[in-house]
Amino acid sequence: MPCPHNEITIVQRSQRQSAVAAAAYQSGEKLFCEYDQQVKHYPEKPQGGYGGLERPEVL
Repeated sequence: MPCPHNEITIVQRSQRQSAVAAAAYQSGEKLFCEYDQQVKHYPEKPQGGYGGLERPEVL
C-alpha cells in the first residue's frame, strides 16, 4: 500500500514570512490577511492535484 508523503515547513514571522500568504499560494485561493490588511492571491501558480482548502461545516 502506498504511503502518502507530506512536506511540513515552519513559517516564521521573524523571517518576514506569512502563514496566510503560504496558504493562499498552496491553495490557489484569495485569502485576506488581518495582520497586514492585504489580500493574498497567487494566480500564476500552476495547479496540480487538489487545489482547495477544506473548511469545517458550520452547524
